[in-house]
This record gives sequence, structure tokens and C-alpha cells, in this order.
Amino acid sequence: DDAKCCEAQHLPWTDDHKPTKQALDEMSSICAECPLLMSCARFALKEAVGGFYAGVWLPWNTQREAVHRRAARVQLRKTLVRA
Repeated sequence: DDAKCCEAQHLPWTDDHKPTKQALDEMSSICAECPLLMSCARFALKEAVGGFYAGVWLPWNTQREAVHRRAARVQLRKTLVRA
């Protein structure tokens, strides 16, 4: 309930396809102000199968998206290290 994304449910947080640049930018700015950023990144690394978490688009787990998914996981780990 304390997550900032709860206040912006009009955005495509868990869409099957990568959101537009405008939506990604808006979601990133919301995540940057969220008090749950670190727990969101931990959740994404352990349990998420796809969507937008902690300011990072995590592609759904498909063969075609494997390279992009690895890059997103690296970004999520960097988020945790910065804390």
C-alpha cells in the first residue's frame, strides 16, 4: 500500500510488452520517489517474471528476451548496491 506505483495504476506496470518510452520515463520517476524501491528490487530479482520494478523494465521470461532480461537483472542488482 505504501508503494508509489499503487497511486498510478493507469500505467502499464505489468504489461506483456515493453511500454512506450513516455510510460517508462513516467514509471521511472515514480519509482525514484518510492520508499519501497529496495524491497521492490529484491522482489524483482527473486520472484518477478516480468514487468516494471524498481525503475527497471524486466522483460517476461521468454527465449527471445533472455539477453534483455539478464541486463535488467544487472540493473536491479546495481539498485540494491547503491543503497
